[in-house]
Amino acid sequence: MSVKNVLLLLIFVFATIHNTFAHELREIRFFIGTTFFCYYIHDPDVARLDGQNIKDNLFAPGEYELYLEHEGFHPLRKIVEIPAGEGGFCIRETLKPRKRPISFKVMYDIPMSSQEKLLDWQNPISFKLGVTPDSMHEVRTGSF
Repeated sequence: MSVKNVLLLLIFVFATIHNTFAHELREIRFFIGTTFFCYYIHDPDVARLDGQNIKDNLFAPGEYELYLEHEGFHPLRKIVEIPAGEGGFCIRETLKPRKRPISFKVMYDIPMSSQEKLLDWQNPISFKLGVTPDSMHEVRTGSF
């Protein structure tokens, strides 16, 4: 066997091995929603499968421990399975928000009537705006 034939055989073997493994490895994409309105996280702060950064690696079919973390949300850790197949694989998960303080100042630019000028505007009415589980807004007077 000539050197040329050996080189061609080696190139064929390496090309076959590369194509075999290249089709098994899959790129991972995300669809990460939240329970906070219609918020979608495009680029989570931390996204790992078995400790490996998802964005920088391709993954073979199998079970992995998924870990997602994003500021303002509870981290998510669970087992996911990447099936065999070609092309990318999409991970769909939902993150729940952490409790956080929300404050704002309500102002208006309508001139006061003579009756309103008599009121004590140094102590305005306190109220709280909250979000109920079904995304309905509620306003209550009082201090909270």
